[in-house]
Amino acid sequence: MEYEAVGAEPTATGDLPGLGSAQGQEEAYSLLVSFEGKELSIAQVGGYDEPFTGSSDRSGAFLTVAVAGEQLTRYDGPARPRTVVEADDVLPDGLVFMGRPGFLDEARVLAPVGEDPWEEGCRHFLLDAVDLRPRAEVTYPPGVDVVSRVLPLGDGTWLTFDGDAVRRRRTR
Repeated sequence: MEYEAVGAEPTATGDLPGLGSAQGQEEAYSLLVSFEGKELSIAQVGGYDEPFTGSSDRSGAFLTVAVAGEQLTRYDGPARPRTVVEADDVLPDGLVFMGRPGFLDEARVLAPVGEDPWEEGCRHFLLDAVDLRPRAEVTYPPGVDVVSRVLPLGDGTWLTFDGDAVRRRRTR
């Protein structure tokens, strides 16, 4: 089988890029790429249909999210899942994880959640970065469309996208 590389995501430490690979819409894997001397090694991380979210913290921990949004996992190393949460266990009202949850800072993860992982409209929750349980819901000013496309920057801020507008946001 052949897989297409769908995105390279460097970790915050810069030494281990993550690579998402996909075949069609039904299969996705996370691959961790490392260089040792002149050798390039690639190791699968996580399970089937568990791609990287593209976010890591300063320690090198990173997140994967199940394609259908039913599970979010924090890894502290390639073979060390630290926390695995099921959406049914931690999110209200049958919501699932969607988009690309990411580290807002060392203590919090910003996670888009909604009823369907392929819809644009959603809500944003702040999760504890260790146990991945919701701590708060983000509210936006009236008239702001909340969509799953967000980019947590790791410094307590994140970017939101609304049409051609990109806005940098922070909590108070």
